[in-house]
Amino acid sequence: TLTARRHLFCWVRYYQDYYYTIFCLLLYNGNMVTLFVKRAKNIGEKVIGLIGKEKPASLLIKTRFGIHTFGLKFPIDVLILDKSNKIISIKKNLKPKRIFLWNPIYDTVLELPVGTIDKKKIKINDIVNLKS
Repeated sequence: TLTARRHLFCWVRYYQDYYYTIFCLLLYNGNMVTLFVKRAKNIGEKVIGLIGKEKPASLLIKTRFGIHTFGLKFPIDVLILDKSNKIISIKKNLKPKRIFLWNPIYDTVLELPVGTIDKKKIKINDIVNLKS
């Protein structure tokens, strides 16, 4: 994992004597976590997910409607990401026969083997680098 800080850079651009624009750029360089995942590409893969599998695997799903663990034989860890892959919500050790909901403005869900969050020291606001 890489660790750094947030930096805010601003500059002003003047036009004639009365008009100006302020440009600001926030660079967030927090904890970067690389995860190898399989992407659910169609509706069938999204609906089935990890149901019926004997052991957990990392799976990326695009959905706004929540997930469930009915039919799973093992607990999972879950990450909810925003459009820039920043972690918005974390659920550790989601046991079988449970439902997990989040704010529907976020649609990227990572289902991970249980213990991944603790092993990789994943926290809210970390950035996830997804590898297939």
